[in-house]
Amino acid sequence: MDHKKMLENLRKEVNIALTKVFDEVGKATKVSSHRLAINSLKGDIREHKEKIGTLVCDSEELSNHPDLREIVLKIKALEAEIEEREELIRKMKEKEKEAEEEDEEDEKS
Repeated sequence: MDHKKMLENLRKEVNIALTKVFDEVGKATKVSSHRLAINSLKGDIREHKEKIGTLVCDSEELSNHPDLREIVLKIKALEAEIEEREELIRKMKEKEKEAEEEDEEDEKS
């Protein structure tokens, strides 16, 4: 086989392979763009649900509905627990800082 035919056959095979690769990349890109859009839409839904939840929690009338009231009370209890834990963390950090300062003073002495 002469070199010209061999190069022509190689070129055709490379073109076919590249076409297949580009088709697959195109498909993957389309799927990825849809997945990104879906994640964005889900984020929008979460944001709207959060706004609804805030409105319910802040509304005296709505938060007194029996089913909603129970949920609001649970949320308030969870918020209180968060505050307690944050306070514990603050105290732990203060003690740690005080201990470090004492260690530094001891090293200087």
